[in-house]
Amino acid sequence: MWRRLQQRIGKDSTSADLKRNLSLTDIFLDQNTESATSIVQYILWMRSERNISSNYEANILRGLIKIVKFRFAGELSVSNNTVRSATSKTVLDDIPVVIELRKFHRDAGSRSKKAPRSSDEGKKWLDWSEYLEVIELLKTDLGDMIEKYELQANGQPTDQVDNEMKRQKSLQVQQKEIATTFQHYLILSFFACVPDRQRTFRELQLDKNFMRVDGESNGEN
Repeated sequence: MWRRLQQRIGKDSTSADLKRNLSLTDIFLDQNTESATSIVQYILWMRSERNISSNYEANILRGLIKIVKFRFAGELSVSNNTVRSATSKTVLDDIPVVIELRKFHRDAGSRSKKAPRSSDEGKKWLDWSEYLEVIELLKTDLGDMIEKYELQANGQPTDQVDNEMKRQKSLQVQQKEIATTFQHYLILSFFACVPDRQRTFRELQLDKNFMRVDGESNGEN
């Protein structure tokens, strides 16, 4: 592949020139099975060097097959009268290089169904008590941020223009940070509640049935 590309753009081309001028036509020269060699080599390298899972391999091949079809789509007429196999949806499915890659894809898909999960599912989840603790920590951080903002916002403006501009800019930044943290806190809090019905959340309206209450009320914040 690289040799063909070097012949096309010049033997004195640098490595950067080769990478910049590389195209799909260089990688997939024709529709023959041999054009799948570069992809097969890549998949084998991913298996040995990166130890990829069968499911990940199948996903890679699925995307690469679409790229190969895109490469040859312009060379095949939509009105092509070629007899297609029973499993073919388009004439692109009967291209030899696509057929070869689909074999690898089916093999990877079969192995992925039997292979154990490559990641520890237990590490992806928090205990309920840990989740509630995260919400409380967010709430504490949010309170500290609001208190800091209010102290700075209620302070006396400075006489120096540059200092006052810096102060106003700092307040604007803090407003955005508070809004983002408030949003994260509310979303996590919503997930910590189990409403009687979906519309309970959907029909929330600010200052109507969704209000912020400062301090404690009936033991709740």
